[in-house]
Amino acid sequence: MYIRIEEVAEFLHVSVRTIYSYVEDGVIPAPYKLRGRVLFSRSEVEQAVRDARNAQSATSRPGQRRRGRPRKHPGGLSLR
Repeated sequence: MYIRIEEVAEFLHVSVRTIYSYVEDGVIPAPYKLRGRVLFSRSEVEQAVRDARNAQSATSRPGQRRRGRPRKHPGGLSLR
């Protein structure tokens, strides 16, 4: 299933401009262009979010409490 960039932004709770930044930074896969429309594979976006969350949990230390503000993934995607 393919979704428009506005739907991706809504799904991730960010702006459309941020979605373009995520693509530039490699946080989410590049969109497909079909008849002048920018479309993303929903499953690829969901997988990128899962991968980013798994990468963060792999770097955290079990049993140790975090202090301060939650970290954000490069590009601003909050992973907590």
